[in-house]
Amino acid sequence: MTTVTVPNAGLKGGQHEEINYEKLLRDTPEIGKSLAKKYIQQFFQDEQYHGGGRIPNSVLTSKKNIQMVLDLHICHGVDRVYEIFENYDGEIPVLPEQKLMAEEVILQREAQMLDDDKMVDDDDFPPEVQLVVGLIHRCEKRGVPQPFVAGILVIYLELCCGIQMPDVNWL
Repeated sequence: MTTVTVPNAGLKGGQHEEINYEKLLRDTPEIGKSLAKKYIQQFFQDEQYHGGGRIPNSVLTSKKNIQMVLDLHICHGVDRVYEIFENYDGEIPVLPEQKLMAEEVILQREAQMLDDDKMVDDDDFPPEVQLVVGLIHRCEKRGVPQPFVAGILVIYLELCCGIQMPDVNWL
């Protein structure tokens, strides 16, 4: 179960309300579709197609994309994305901010290591890992709740990176 704590203007003194997204999406599918659309638009507002150009809202919020964002669980989705990368022979883009985020993770891991022979370097993070980690961080920075991240990741890879995702069982 994923619960997310969000500010609620109706509560006093900076109190927060917890939202159980799985229950909300299961019990109120129309609200789920509305939230999926909102978070897709929120994430992609400044993104462009792989070859350049603005991505039309009708493409972003297609039935297929909204359903993917609603159905794709973070664990299964990321696993499937890595499986797809295993058979992908094209170049995997790593944006500068994603490289920096991966380097931050390296520094955090190094700070936790007590043994000098267990230090981590960039070679421990293949480009596909840097890309996925960077996109997950980007989702977090843009306020996308975890239950919507995996679907947005797949949409990003297709539209913004030009990586065709085969029709696979994502669940």
